[in-house]
Amino acid sequence: MEIDAALSGLVGSETRLRVLAVLANAQRPLTGYRVAKTGAASISKVYAELERLATSNLVIHSARGWSIKDQDVAALLRKRVRIVDSEDWFRDKPKRDAEDRRFMSRLKRLPAPDWSRIDSNAIRFDVARRKEKDVLLLRHRMMPSVTHG
Repeated sequence: MEIDAALSGLVGSETRLRVLAVLANAQRPLTGYRVAKTGAASISKVYAELERLATSNLVIHSARGWSIKDQDVAALLRKRVRIVDSEDWFRDKPKRDAEDRRFMSRLKRLPAPDWSRIDSNAIRFDVARRKEKDVLLLRHRMMPSVTHG
């Protein structure tokens, strides 16, 4: 799992970024163990990081688990990093599958495109390379285009 170095530098460490990203994408509070497993991080490092983040008031701990307190931070992380617990991922799968089926059925009911109205020269000129480019391609023993616009 690749972690954005710039974002890691912003929050201070890769482990802290993993912890925050998992909590930002979680749909419910998570245990420290679940955060570590989902974020592929060391359990001992995760618990230490959670305590540091709780001290700085970024995350909160309740009887149900850990969660991000500041939703602006969570929104920023959700934009840049997606680390999701498998239970959260599959929880809404039936709903997503139903939405996909509805979308595909609407898509199948659309009329077929009428390609007869499109000028064949417009397609040819759009795809064809300029002659100067073909000369360069031939010079480097590469394939030129079929037409020259």
